[in-house]
Amino acid sequence: MYENLGTPVSIAMDPRGFYYVADPRKGGVNKFDLSGKLLQLFRTASPARAVALDNRGNLVVSMGTSVALLDQQGAQKLLLGSGLGQFKYAIGIAVDARGYIWVADNEAHNVTIFTSAGTLVKTIGGIGNASGQFDFPVGVSYEKAADQVVVADAGNHRLQFFDAGSNNAFVKSIGTYGTGPLQFQYPVGAAFEYDQAGQLNRMYVTDLHMSKVQVLDPAGIGTFLKFIGFSGLVSGTFMDPMALGFDPLNKRLIVANGNGRLHLFGIDGGGNPGLPHLDCLCHRVAAHIQYVLLWDHGVSYHSAHRRRLRSHTSRRRRCQQPLPEVPQPADDGARVLGQ
Repeated sequence: MYENLGTPVSIAMDPRGFYYVADPRKGGVNKFDLSGKLLQLFRTASPARAVALDNRGNLVVSMGTSVALLDQQGAQKLLLGSGLGQFKYAIGIAVDARGYIWVADNEAHNVTIFTSAGTLVKTIGGIGNASGQFDFPVGVSYEKAADQVVVADAGNHRLQFFDAGSNNAFVKSIGTYGTGPLQFQYPVGAAFEYDQAGQLNRMYVTDLHMSKVQVLDPAGIGTFLKFIGFSGLVSGTFMDPMALGFDPLNKRLIVANGNGRLHLFGIDGGGNPGLPHLDCLCHRVAAHIQYVLLWDHGVSYHSAHRRRLRSHTSRRRRCQQPLPEVPQPADDGARVLGQ
């Protein structure tokens, strides 16, 4: 999905499945509905670097030297970033179950915690590689099942977990430097998937330099489950992916890609609202989207595309239901993915 996007860098989900995308080039935070339709643009005084939602539906937006709290009409209710709470480069942001705001300061190498009213609680860390220290932290995420906050400690190639209650103590870290399972080069964001009982099912981590998403079970020392994607320009691949979010209503993983797109992946049968779940149609739409993306980047891929069409033709003969017409490449790309 690329319509109404410039440089998506952060994603927040609300309980209805609507998603909010911090986009510096667009001048704020875009709000999209389930099918990818733009509903609202929340303009910010400075370029938005990350977005989270508090328990009342307000937007918490980091903007480098400050953090703003905006209501659903876009009015600013609170501004953090002067005096004791000054930031060098506020980037990652999360809100825990108590309403406390956790802010990663990328250049100060720390994480600062505020109450929902903006009162400074404490600052964690400083530059270093010991437990509880950071080297250019980026993304911050709240994991509700364990009541923990996870910080993507990018420069130290790991994820650090902190207790969101009591004294905000360090709990554990997962990851070392490398390209294999449970290894990272530059992790920048995490998202969580829960089962119907509210228990954590999977954790998804974007790695900026590897151009992959790593799927983990973070219990204990962590268990590797799967890699999603690799470096590339075609559908399903990444180029410097940043943040990600999980849509539990439609079982979709939404990844902010560095080429100005959001990539949506169905998890365990998940899909886009309103799109018929016909096996043959899915093959046809996937081939069409991939061709559009390659055409957009000026890549010659005709021979491979012809092979896909031949393969699709044989599948279509086996299809028992007629297929709806697929939009031509000149049509709106966002509608292809979202409708």
